[in-house]
Amino acid sequence: MSVEMKMRELTTVQAAYYVGRQTGQSMGGVAAHIYAEFDGENIDSEKLASAVRKLYINHPMLRMKVTSGGQQTIAPLSSVHQLIIDDIEHLSPSATRDFLIEKRTAITDQKLDLDNGQAAQIGITRHSKVQCRLHIDVDMIAVDAQSFRILIEELAKLY
Repeated sequence: MSVEMKMRELTTVQAAYYVGRQTGQSMGGVAAHIYAEFDGENIDSEKLASAVRKLYINHPMLRMKVTSGGQQTIAPLSSVHQLIIDDIEHLSPSATRDFLIEKRTAITDQKLDLDNGQAAQIGITRHSKVQCRLHIDVDMIAVDAQSFRILIEELAKLY
């Protein structure tokens, strides 16, 4: 049986995170996730896209899918498993600031699409000829804090 087809029960912690994502729960409807931003300069988008693709391949839990029956499996690579690139170099400084604030707010409040194997989202916003911001969001149902640190280190090495 291929990796994509194996189903496993959620752990107790994963089940708690999954229940917390559901609307209708007291204080529910919120994803437990880790979101981080990193500002950088002179980042090669193609090189970063390749590193992100390798990260999704090397760490199948970034493609974790949760069924309605509470089973976890690994989704095959798809369009949600790639670097998202926003190029806003043409915006004024104030419009750039507004865009970055709105993007942070949207990602902070989002629930990644676990139904389709999206346990992580990695993007870059190019906001000048040399400056950019890397956005990394992972659902804690698939990645804990220590694993997040490891992923960041590996992404840097792959880049």
